[in-house]
Amino acid sequence: MAEVGLFWGQRVELINGEIHVMSPQNDPHASAIMHLTHVLARRVPEDFRVRVQLPLAISDISEPEPDIAIIKLEPGVIRNRSGCPTTAKLVIEVADTSLSRDVKKADAYASAAVSEYWILDLQGERLHVYRKPVSNPGEAGGAQYQEVRVLSSSDSIEPQFVPVASLRVSDLLTAL
Repeated sequence: MAEVGLFWGQRVELINGEIHVMSPQNDPHASAIMHLTHVLARRVPEDFRVRVQLPLAISDISEPEPDIAIIKLEPGVIRNRSGCPTTAKLVIEVADTSLSRDVKKADAYASAAVSEYWILDLQGERLHVYRKPVSNPGEAGGAQYQEVRVLSSSDSIEPQFVPVASLRVSDLLTAL
């Protein structure tokens, strides 16, 4: 539908078969994305890529455009017909006004075997961390994360599936 111009001038993403209009970016959101990109791009190894607001074709009914997705470049990486990756090692959404919507994306990311999902909550100055996706065939979403934690700005985190140094949550919240 987007390819034929149905959503001309609108930022939208497909999540679990529903089209969601994305909020316009405000300065804190844009600054946080720019800062995260800078921090992560300097730390990921050569065989990883930091994708910024690009689609992930995680299923036939979900093609989100996460703020940050870190993918590993390796032979046999699954991509859809247009070459878009279908999973990531780490996905980060920056939430200034979108926390409740970003939390709802967790099951879709777990279904796509995204190893780790973070939500950087700018207003709450916290980092929501989702790890260990597991399949739940009986559930509507099909998968969920086994481990869910909320870290305060004084905590640190080391991504499990992307070999970078430990990161302080306060450093992730610091925008340029």
